[in-house]
Amino acid sequence: ITSFPPPVVSSLLNSGGKLVINMTNVMLCLTPMKFSAVVGDALDAVGQVAYKLDPRVIDTIMARLNELRLDRADYILCIPPALQTLSMVKQLGKDVTGVSDTLLAQQAAEEYKGMRQDIGNRMTICNYFRDERPYWGIPVLDFRGRHYNRSSFLANTSPDVIRGMIRFATGVPLGSTGWDWLRVHMANLHGGCKKKTRQQKVEFVNDRMDDIIRSVENPNEGHQFWKECDSPVQALITCFEVVDALRSGCPEDFVSHLPCHQDGSCNGMQHYSALGRDMEGARLVSLSAVPSSLDLYSSVAKRVQSKLVDQLDNKMLPDNIHTLARKSMPFAIRKIVKQTVMTTVYGVTKSGAEMQIERSIKRQYGQSVPDLNRIAPHLVKTIFEVLDEVFAVARKIQRWLLTCVARVSAQGYFMTWETPLGLVVEQPYAKVPLGNTVKSRLYEPKFVLDTGGEFDVRIRDVSASKHTIAFAPNFIHSLDATHMMMTAMQMRKEGFVYGAVHDSYWTHAAHVDDMNRIIREQFVALYQQPIIENLAAQLQEHFGDPNVNWKEDVFLNFPKPGHFDITEVLQSERFFS
Repeated sequence: ITSFPPPVVSSLLNSGGKLVINMTNVMLCLTPMKFSAVVGDALDAVGQVAYKLDPRVIDTIMARLNELRLDRADYILCIPPALQTLSMVKQLGKDVTGVSDTLLAQQAAEEYKGMRQDIGNRMTICNYFRDERPYWGIPVLDFRGRHYNRSSFLANTSPDVIRGMIRFATGVPLGSTGWDWLRVHMANLHGGCKKKTRQQKVEFVNDRMDDIIRSVENPNEGHQFWKECDSPVQALITCFEVVDALRSGCPEDFVSHLPCHQDGSCNGMQHYSALGRDMEGARLVSLSAVPSSLDLYSSVAKRVQSKLVDQLDNKMLPDNIHTLARKSMPFAIRKIVKQTVMTTVYGVTKSGAEMQIERSIKRQYGQSVPDLNRIAPHLVKTIFEVLDEVFAVARKIQRWLLTCVARVSAQGYFMTWETPLGLVVEQPYAKVPLGNTVKSRLYEPKFVLDTGGEFDVRIRDVSASKHTIAFAPNFIHSLDATHMMMTAMQMRKEGFVYGAVHDSYWTHAAHVDDMNRIIREQFVALYQQPIIENLAAQLQEHFGDPNVNWKEDVFLNFPKPGHFDITEVLQSERFFS
């Protein structure tokens, strides 16, 4: 965190400087030769944005922190009670086999102490900026191109309790559209309005205006409106902004500093659907101009139920399948299938999905569910069948990516590719003892695990399993990072302030319409490029075997896309909302 504007990234690149990014125990150094100047421009776009903190929210949070008792949790601060019992933990659906009350209490006390210290450290820094002095975050990228701040204390990626204090240092008058978007943002943070139209969200906030005013006047007294929201502290600062605008006498002329968010709808699956041009998948994740009336998770749950009914009605199936279908039916609901569907984009395995389903069922229905070890695998199998139907080409692409990475890692190389913006991505997964340095054969960035000597990567040094598991999600993350950077550069070009947390894009309320247009235009521009074809060509060039016939080459036998028209995204209201 700095009280001065950070250095311009592109100038560092031109002068031969390095960007250093910490990743757990790994430090990745990107030299100018392998770091596209366009990516530097994108970092400039987000790094030159100044922020400040709202002292009213700081006071509210400090008051809660000072009054926090050991035997009470505070969901606003995301802190559990320091004193826990086995019965309390069992209610959360956790396995406490072999754990004593004494041990659990000790663990809870340590967890409580750490969480309280963390929030206390963050609040100390917040108090330093309570006079609304501007600050800047130092922008860095991870190896996939995803943007983070160098310090996590006052970052956009901070938890709600910190993110809810952050405002833009510069303000913009709301105007007629900005006043509407400020109220839409308020409704979005509430969480109960996700399926409502933009006008319905405005009306919802108007109807709750008295409750919003009471939240501002006495934030910590009683059950206030902001406390019932999904992101309570962000809701609180929005309450202050809405009331300030209302009391100004003319909300359209009120100068607003609050970042308004537009979030992707199942963003990972949006990228997969755009790659595969799946018609039905695009409709379910709001790429289509005519989106589904159900969200993705509800739609999958409904289709799983339909398949289970078909299994029950199919007399050709054995009795054990009929029994499993009947027992699985009560659990084919949105809450149970959501996590598995959501993590499909991250390459969740069959066994991993089964564990997710078991945990979800225990959390929802308690520990004693008969035949859970048979119900979970059957549900997972049915969910995967539904996903293969809805995202037919996308799922084929996912399997093709796995085939490609298996071949690359078998040759003893790190999986490497180049994003549409020219950023070279190399997965840093090697079987290396701590204290050694790995030098890549291909692009020569160094992955420094500790101090020590250097050696070339040999076949046994590549962690094939980690490369295989991580490639598909990392590839998608590199694409969502590309979309974010393309949006950042265009926002800066048109003179708008812009911030982002992965697939959540921020700007002033008055400029949300402009940002929505740019988000869609840049997504279409990204996916009008032959991304899969380019990836196949890169892999063939660097890792291909010239003696293999192209018809038999796994790199060149990529799935052909479907028939979805990517330009429909330009008319999709729910694509980002």
